[in-house]
Amino acid sequence: MAEIIIVHRIHGHSTHDLAIYLAERHLKIKKCILKDPTIFKKKFYYPGEPDIYFDVIEGGKRYTYIVEMESNPTKANTEKKNNQFKGSNAGITDMILIDLSKCEHPENWIELDTYIKKWLPI
Repeated sequence: MAEIIIVHRIHGHSTHDLAIYLAERHLKIKKCILKDPTIFKKKFYYPGEPDIYFDVIEGGKRYTYIVEMESNPTKANTEKKNNQFKGSNAGITDMILIDLSKCEHPENWIELDTYIKKWLPI
């Protein structure tokens, strides 16, 4: 396998951060393009930064996704995330919200990895 380099910024508590890293790893292995999520901080109405911002090129078409890891998603914070990211002019195809509370044993990184992989569009 060719060398793959992931630049990972620590973000959130340890399970949240590990979940982001595991997702980034799967995406890079599948040749997805990880993008700089800080562009969303410049939004006027709903500034924020997604956990992962990436492109998938499939059949000559580019699809752009946001992934948000949530330990305890509520209707209010889900709506806020939708306003932050789907309403942007970044051409977001979809926002994937991964509910970490539904992973039975998130402290087990192998189980967490398997759980996260099921949610990714790869």
